[in-house]
Amino acid sequence: MRVTFFTRHLTAKTQKCLLLFAGGCVILAVLRHVFTAQARTRQPDNHEGSQNARAGPARILSERERQLAQYLEVVKKAHSVVEDSGIRSFQRDRLYRLAKVCRGRQKQETWRDLPPVQRKNLLSHLLVNDKYKFMYCYTPKVACANWKKILKVLDEKAVHPNDGLLDHAHDVKFLRDYSADEIDKRLRTYYKFTFVREPLSRLVSGFLNKFREIADFQRRYGVQIIRKYRKNPPQFTKGDDVTFDEFVRSLLDTRPERFNEHFMPIEHLCHPCTVKYDFIGAYENLQAEANHVIRQVNASQRVAFPVSQTYYKPAGSKRVHQLFDTLSRSQQQQLLEVFHFDFKAFNYVMPKL
Repeated sequence: MRVTFFTRHLTAKTQKCLLLFAGGCVILAVLRHVFTAQARTRQPDNHEGSQNARAGPARILSERERQLAQYLEVVKKAHSVVEDSGIRSFQRDRLYRLAKVCRGRQKQETWRDLPPVQRKNLLSHLLVNDKYKFMYCYTPKVACANWKKILKVLDEKAVHPNDGLLDHAHDVKFLRDYSADEIDKRLRTYYKFTFVREPLSRLVSGFLNKFREIADFQRRYGVQIIRKYRKNPPQFTKGDDVTFDEFVRSLLDTRPERFNEHFMPIEHLCHPCTVKYDFIGAYENLQAEANHVIRQVNASQRVAFPVSQTYYKPAGSKRVHQLFDTLSRSQQQQLLEVFHFDFKAFNYVMPKL
């Protein structure tokens, strides 16, 4: 009644202003409600924020689990192949031949009996896995990078062999890092294996890789070789055009046990007459024999040896013979003598001169 009486006495203009004011208040109230709701949506409370924070690592973990599941399918398929029955018989023949060659030479009974340089070579090339209790003596240019990746996976530092870059110094364990007693125990009880390759093929592969593809190696060693062995060497050189003849001359002026590891005979890297290896694999039958070793150390549920990439082209016999023929007869004879043990012990045919 009072409102009706009051509004009846207002002018039309005043009533219009009051209505506009009331409408504005309603609009402001609605806008305030909308903006408040949006702010609540954009800014979750602390409980919601902590849930989102926990969700991030879970998604990363899920991705690694997915990668692991996919890789384990590859592993299962690789080990489902029926094993070549010839591997075991070939292995018996290899070990028998090696023992026969070792009987005909002076033998150091244990690693402790080796001269200091030789001992260092051995302990620096035996890689250890304590979980699966095996040791692998790596030889450069005999698929050693892939074996190091296998050890990285088995040490749980990677999900699969191609998971991240390989740190050759820190992703694997070396026997040299153990005490003398621990070394003795592992040499006595662990499964031990290595892989070998036709000596000249391995040497040429190392030469082409290091002196044609690796700039740091060329600067470090190639420059010195050119300056020392090339007649009228250039004043400036990158070290990237070392000839095979110059390279071999540099080797023949060095004691084999002091070669760079990429060219050192296996005799001086892995000392197969001192270490009693359980398996000596051949690069020429790499895939089958590598997976055989993985099964022998009971790791076939976790890893399989990587398949060679299609872009990788190892030095063929034609290229090996071409480079070998650039040497003088005297150089050929001396080079074959350096690798004589590797040829004979691992049953590779020496070239006829």
